[in-house]
Amino acid sequence: MTRVPKCGETRLSFYEALLQPVSIFDYLTTVVTPLVSTRLVSVITMVVSMGNVEMDVNARMDGVDLEPKLHLSFDFCVPAWDGQVVDDVLGKYGPMLEELFERVHNDYIYRIDKAFYTLMDDKTSPGDKDRAKELLREYLGESLFGNIMWLVRNIEGLRKGQVMEVMRKIAIAIFQRVGEEVTHLLGEKGVVIRDPGVPLGTYRILWIPQGDNTASTGVYDLPGSKTQVLSLLKSALPGLIDYSTNEDEITRIAKLAQRLDDKEDINTLIGLINKAYLHPGIDTKTVLGVFTQRKFIVHALLSFILTKRNGYLTYIDIEGKNPIVITYPKTPYNT
Repeated sequence: MTRVPKCGETRLSFYEALLQPVSIFDYLTTVVTPLVSTRLVSVITMVVSMGNVEMDVNARMDGVDLEPKLHLSFDFCVPAWDGQVVDDVLGKYGPMLEELFERVHNDYIYRIDKAFYTLMDDKTSPGDKDRAKELLREYLGESLFGNIMWLVRNIEGLRKGQVMEVMRKIAIAIFQRVGEEVTHLLGEKGVVIRDPGVPLGTYRILWIPQGDNTASTGVYDLPGSKTQVLSLLKSALPGLIDYSTNEDEITRIAKLAQRLDDKEDINTLIGLINKAYLHPGIDTKTVLGVFTQRKFIVHALLSFILTKRNGYLTYIDIEGKNPIVITYPKTPYNT
């Protein structure tokens, strides 16, 4: 396996990634960032991709090396603001995850390769051939098993392209089976949220290993909306994250900001928020950072107000036209 950056740092600020995520998976990683950054939980995302399938097809006549060579590339990312936290989590879990995926993958390759040779060897007993067929049928599925038996019976007369087409299907099936096995194993040691929307030759998960604040285990598919992601995390990480869609004075201001497009109108709203809840002289760039859209400052400012009021990190988000208040009860705000 080769390390290739696939899930690197986003150029968006935290607020921008929260309000307008590139994907729902990116939203998931953004929402857990405060928990990881304060070391309440460890979280690591894992992306593995298939490369080209190579095989010495010309050697098939004498039975040499029928194993397809599958090139895998991977990357691990830790959603945290602090570089030291990122290094610590990667150092603790990265090598283990790489070794696990590679070990499971190599084991499947070995078993399937051995079954192939068993079927092609005229000296093999009928019982061994039957066991090899059952293994291939179990690992690769009934449809692909039929292709495999066709390949075994006709391999000496097939063109290179025909052999490679079947081998590519086998490689994808192995890759998917390995992903399922790795997901199952990690789900016994923590919470796995897998992304079913990735391309066929890609495996992407977010893993929250068990720790002092996380006893949950299990495997979940990535939900399709922000509130569903928050509901899943609230269930998987009880007491660490919560959310509300109830309407109040602050959320009504957030809804108003969504409807404003004129820069001066937004500036006026920012001034009114400062006057009503903080003080007119607050430097929003110093406190909140710089944003690509002016209206993001309104949401960040409201989040800052709620954080000070609650005493722990609190963020205003929007899904469609509806505000969401996300809270992190165990991440105290230090004034």
